[in-house]
Amino acid sequence: MTPDVVVAGAGAGGLACARALGALGLRVLVLDRQRTPASIAKGEILQPETVRILDSWGLLDALRATGARPVGRLAIRDPAGEPLLCLDYAGLPGAYRQILCADYGDLRRVLTDRLPPAARIRWGARVTGVLRDSDGRIGGVRFVADGAEQEIHAPLVVAADGMSSPLRRGAGIAVRRQEYPHGLVAFDVAGADVAEEVSAYRTGRGLCLVYPLPGGRCRLYAQVTPDEFRGRVDLGALRPAARRRAGDPPAGRGAAREPGPAPTARGLPAAQRAPGRAGARARRRGRPRGAPDGGAGRQQLPR
Repeated sequence: MTPDVVVAGAGAGGLACARALGALGLRVLVLDRQRTPASIAKGEILQPETVRILDSWGLLDALRATGARPVGRLAIRDPAGEPLLCLDYAGLPGAYRQILCADYGDLRRVLTDRLPPAARIRWGARVTGVLRDSDGRIGGVRFVADGAEQEIHAPLVVAADGMSSPLRRGAGIAVRRQEYPHGLVAFDVAGADVAEEVSAYRTGRGLCLVYPLPGGRCRLYAQVTPDEFRGRVDLGALRPAARRRAGDPPAGRGAAREPGPAPTARGLPAAQRAPGRAGARARRRGRPRGAPDGGAGRQQLPR
């Protein structure tokens, strides 16, 4: 197939682009360096407009079938769970008035499985740069697959290959990066019955963010300093480190339905203390880290 469009990156953005352009009848080739999609803690909170678009593509029912959790409220709370600010999505105009909390891997699978016939993905193809025509316009990409460098031409090239995009560099697009003075550690907590709310707690140690995920799980983000989890992680020391990172756990139980004290619910404080076994892989800048209670953890540092 000679493509009309080459998309670099099979994340949610690249796959959505392939879905939209393929639906127009364009031949789309998506290149991704991974041989199999990796699990990653991102893109889990889908806002109402995203939900509307997925529905218009006929994908919403499939995503809901994965156990994606509808959420009707976003709240900023103090460490005791008292509300500082609440946004009730039911008050929004239109038919789509909920957040949907979904696994990023499920979202990618739903998009991949339902791409138009004119769109396809080539896994294990790492894009390394751009091709230019005689007028200097970008008209394709160079990539490495099966150990060999290859080229493919296309009138349109879409760079959906992340913060360190080789295509962006090849196109000469400069980006000024300014890092935050903190990082976030993400924990995938099993068996946590939390409120149907995206809860952001202002604790003495900084942000603590909690929201539900499919399968009776929740995501817990805790703010850390940039160097707290760099380098190798001692698995035996991970649990007390997770206790410190969670900091000031919200008090109380139950899933509140009205603005008021709405701590995360039954099981979460224990999960914040990270009991049970923990696994970790220590890498820099947003690679997987440790996890409480057999879940998957990830440190996300600004790039």
